[in-house]
Amino acid sequence: MEKQDPTTETTPALQSPEELHERSIDSLPAELGFEETPELAGLKQQLQEAYEARNAEAAKTVIAEYQRIGTKIVDKIGDQNGGEDYKKALLGFWTAVALLKRDIGWYGDYLDDLDDVLEFAEQMDYAQKDFKDVVTVLQATIDEIEGNEGQQV
Repeated sequence: MEKQDPTTETTPALQSPEELHERSIDSLPAELGFEETPELAGLKQQLQEAYEARNAEAAKTVIAEYQRIGTKIVDKIGDQNGGEDYKKALLGFWTAVALLKRDIGWYGDYLDDLDDVLEFAEQMDYAQKDFKDVVTVLQATIDEIEGNEGQQV
């Protein structure tokens, strides 16, 4: 196991933003407190089916339903735990919605959503330093997407 230089400031157990991105973007919603329910998992399956059928209208409808149910889940977290837990769950939820769009190839919407999440996470970073990892993950993902845009045919 490689020994870390104690003078180097890094996130625990992570060496670089790239490694943080690879390990975290898909797990970010749960890490922030947004747990996908069986109902939401069912909607993800319906979204995949709409995508495979190339039915954009059905996909939009499923995403809207996912957002409606997800909003209720996040609001419940806010009602039960308040403040920081609500904000974290909200970031996780927004990231989960962005990931849905990525998974069906809506990369422009995915990038737009990530930009919005990043902006909120950056604002949170000023208030609470444990959001720095979230900002790093989001920024690395956005940078990767933007870097790949020029390579697409």
